[in-house]
Amino acid sequence: MSDSGPGRPRETSHAQIREIARRLFAQHGYAATSLTQIAAEAGISRTTLFSYFPAKRDLIWEEFDAGQDRLLAALSQNDELPAVDLLAEALVAMADYSPAEHDGLKFRWGIVLENTELRSYSTERTEQVLQLAIDTAAQRTQVSDRQLVEQVARALGAVAEHCVERWARADQPAVGLGDEVRLTLSPFVERLRTLLD
Repeated sequence: MSDSGPGRPRETSHAQIREIARRLFAQHGYAATSLTQIAAEAGISRTTLFSYFPAKRDLIWEEFDAGQDRLLAALSQNDELPAVDLLAEALVAMADYSPAEHDGLKFRWGIVLENTELRSYSTERTEQVLQLAIDTAAQRTQVSDRQLVEQVARALGAVAEHCVERWARADQPAVGLGDEVRLTLSPFVERLRTLLD
């Protein structure tokens, strides 16, 4: 970082800006931390900050977006799987966090849970991704009852979400989140598979 005035100093990276923002969120709270404070602490202008992070929530949302991208990739890459297994594998892919990534996810999850705007945004984004998963599963099965496909997908999603919350709140998990989600979903997949086969 530099005190050379406005403009993005060469040595201030995208990741460093995110880390500065997260430190300020931890110190002052998400709602009480302004973009002006983050830009000043990073030694950049607000305009530069906006060019990298168009909204304040983007400062903590990139990893969640990466998880959603993994889910979408899993939906498109597992053509041979039955619909229920496809949904489960997509949820496991989305939850691909190692134990070393636990503290970062726990921190981000805590910010989301404490902020109404972020919770709302999270719900909206989750719904968009879930609808894509439902559409893909509906195309994969011979079952014509789309409502049944949706109910199965939402049931698996709810189990996975609970698993993520439990893992994020743990002091230090022994296994990665993806493994935890796969293990937790396994008995549900076994029982729900027959509904969509």
